[in-house]
Amino acid sequence: KDYYLIQPRKFLEKMFYLLKGESIDRFSPGFEFQKLNIRDYSHLIIDNSILGRFAKIIKEINPSIFVITLHHNFDRKFYSDSFSSIIDKMLINRVLDYNQKLAASNSNMNLMFTKKDMYDIENSYGRISDDRKQIFGFYEPITSSIAESSSRSSKIRLIITGNLSVKKGYIGVI
Repeated sequence: KDYYLIQPRKFLEKMFYLLKGESIDRFSPGFEFQKLNIRDYSHLIIDNSILGRFAKIIKEINPSIFVITLHHNFDRKFYSDSFSSIIDKMLINRVLDYNQKLAASNSNMNLMFTKKDMYDIENSYGRISDDRKQIFGFYEPITSSIAESSSRSSKIRLIITGNLSVKKGYIGVI
């Protein structure tokens, strides 16, 4: 119900935070959590571990808040084919690792889509106790081939894949 405008960041500020491993989105580092009166909330859901550093920031302001992070993927693997330059990959992996690790270690509950995601996250960032993790998805890998439908409708069909800024997203639409 409330909207807070965030000032655009300057180029040098973007570079500083990228090298530090803290920034990949438009919210960093300009969002002021104090404006939200975090102490008034009992729960916070972080939709995507790319914003995982917010779990730590919010826990520092209100240690009693119950933080839930939805890990859509093991981010490092998901984005692996999205950047061609080795320098881009190194910088982005640093940011992805920083954020996902903070999400995993500072959330009261880590929700993952698959067993594989949970294994990859724990293998990279450390074991998460059983009471702080849960698999809630239905997206286990397909092991058999998918046959093409024999009848086609003249209606246009669209596949909604989610993030169109990464290769896996726009290939799905194409």
